[in-house]
Amino acid sequence: TLLFSATMTNEVKRLAALSLRQPVRLAADASSAVPEKLQQQIVRLKGAQSALKEAHLLALCYRSFGGGGSGTIVFFKTKQRAHRAKILFGLAGLPLAAELHGDMTQAARLESLERFRKGEVAFLLATDVAARGLDISGVEHVVNFDAPKRLESYLHRIGRTARAGAKGQAVTFIEDEDRALLKEVVKKTGARCKGS
Repeated sequence: TLLFSATMTNEVKRLAALSLRQPVRLAADASSAVPEKLQQQIVRLKGAQSALKEAHLLALCYRSFGGGGSGTIVFFKTKQRAHRAKILFGLAGLPLAAELHGDMTQAARLESLERFRKGEVAFLLATDVAARGLDISGVEHVVNFDAPKRLESYLHRIGRTARAGAKGQAVTFIEDEDRALLKEVVKKTGARCKGS
């Protein structure tokens, strides 16, 4: 009997102990989890530049993604930020966006995902609820508007793109308080860092 899990939580360990005799655990090195065809970019926002973070996001979506943003997931740390971004995208004239976060009903989450999968919306504005366990093909870009606190979360987020040998791009905004993550990401994944 084989048991596979992307994350080895205590609950999964208990399940393995109950159902497997003398289980052998194999773990993949997190530093090798970056897809080969994934282009990573870190945008460092220092001091007062952080106040213009939303403007940087809108400019990135227009310039780098051609305004179309087809298959772009933008990660936020709170549902309020995701909702605010949806309003800003509309005001800025960007293509339709959908939200995906924990305060939505399951039906609303599934509807947002389905609209994104079908290409009815170009941007999926999400919290970490979309970082794991979703298999969405055609994701070309991942943007970490709010940097995650841990490398593991970073890897799960950027892992939404460049799947199954496809090319992908991940852009992460880093502020002064994210320096520890920045060092770890650059060291373990080889991401490029540039000032804004």
